[in-house]
Amino acid sequence: MSTVVAGVDFGTLSVRASLFDSERGRLGSGTADYPLHRKKEDPDYATQSHTDHMDALVLAIRKALESARVDGQTVASIALDTTGSSVIPVAKNLVPLDNYYLWCDHRAWREAARITAVARARKLNAIDWCGGVYSSEWGFAKLLHWLRHHPEQREDFVTALEHCDMVAAVLTDTIDPVRLPRSVCAMGHKWLWNRSLGGFPDDRFFKEVDPLLGGVTESLQGRFETSDHLAGELSSKWAKKLGVKAGIPIPVGAFDAHWDAIGAGARLHDLVNVIGRRAGTPIPELSRNIEAFRAGQTGLLRLTWDNGDRTILVNPELGGATLGWKLTHSAEDELFAAIEGTGFHTRVILERMEQHGVKIRRVINGGGIPQRSRKLNHVYADILNKPVLVPQGDVTSLGSAIFAFMAAGSFPTIERAQDALCPSYTVFEPDPANAAVYRELYPLYRKLYFAFGQKDAEPAAFGDILPEIRRIASEVRSAQ
Repeated sequence: MSTVVAGVDFGTLSVRASLFDSERGRLGSGTADYPLHRKKEDPDYATQSHTDHMDALVLAIRKALESARVDGQTVASIALDTTGSSVIPVAKNLVPLDNYYLWCDHRAWREAARITAVARARKLNAIDWCGGVYSSEWGFAKLLHWLRHHPEQREDFVTALEHCDMVAAVLTDTIDPVRLPRSVCAMGHKWLWNRSLGGFPDDRFFKEVDPLLGGVTESLQGRFETSDHLAGELSSKWAKKLGVKAGIPIPVGAFDAHWDAIGAGARLHDLVNVIGRRAGTPIPELSRNIEAFRAGQTGLLRLTWDNGDRTILVNPELGGATLGWKLTHSAEDELFAAIEGTGFHTRVILERMEQHGVKIRRVINGGGIPQRSRKLNHVYADILNKPVLVPQGDVTSLGSAIFAFMAAGSFPTIERAQDALCPSYTVFEPDPANAAVYRELYPLYRKLYFAFGQKDAEPAAFGDILPEIRRIASEVRSAQ
């Protein structure tokens, strides 16, 4: 017999719940929005309300049940992924002391720099394991920022949770810190937790960072588990709110990008690249005028640090820059240069991974943009010189559904679930001529990336950059 489960994906602006049948695939879905709190005077500020999240979850599940025409009593499991690090400090019984510091909240950049400096000075294995730089988007930096700026609430502080762990704990009525589910996915490099290194770094490290962090790991107790373990069972209270039956299993949660990789059908040596961009114009309309563009034809080279650099420099102080502008350039030229710039940045990341032994056979482009812009996928294939695959169907919340199926015992392995549920791909192969152009442009980008992006960078000569990108553009245009 087939099984019906719910897969839930908490995004930055909304939550989507989808109902899947183990044989028929997606049956229906529902989405509910929640506000993102920003401040004009502080561009690093980004918070959300726990209550807003939970109210939206109820609405999305109810909409999904109605859309799928499914009796809630037949739903066998619910799995949930979230953004991260999205951190909430709580008091006794998991009562929120504040809103979530959302993943894109960068107020803790000073705290992150302090953690990095102390970790490097102490030659901490955990910082090397997570890339050498601690980010303002990660857990301890955000928690320290909160402790520094809320002295009146420190007395009430019991623990802090990632969003995926908080929602699982609430739905399973878990309030004992010792029994809290802690996702290994979430607590890994973002919280410096590593089972092979003994868990967290020792308390002396945290005290040196700031005395406010003394004893912090004692407050972060819980069951550190991967998503093939259960967070618990759905409580009667929340079953009634959601319109499903009580007692169904809820697996330990994870971050959306990680489960999205599963939903995209990723296997060993695949890399999933999630691509999204805010714009006032629909993506197909933006892309229409650049379909005929050739590699390097604009004579522009763009450093796409519009939201800082999250990988590999991990520097939130950076901003976007375009080199080569002339009076004849257009908005379409800038868009194409931005696509090329994100492709070059992705190549920097892939090269770093491969230098450390990660073999990457193919790239799967996920997110909302790739299915709406064929040109973007062609550019990525040419820059990376690897096949780029784009799922032909909607994979949002499919990863969470797969883990819900695993919790319900519907499939013996994740791979078997992927075979049954994941859509096929449109494949974009590299074009040899375009790939050759990008082999010339990429070293120029890479030089700018490391010289502009690091305060302690060695002096670099840039006199060749503008003449070279202009020469390349002229040769490309003359060959058309």
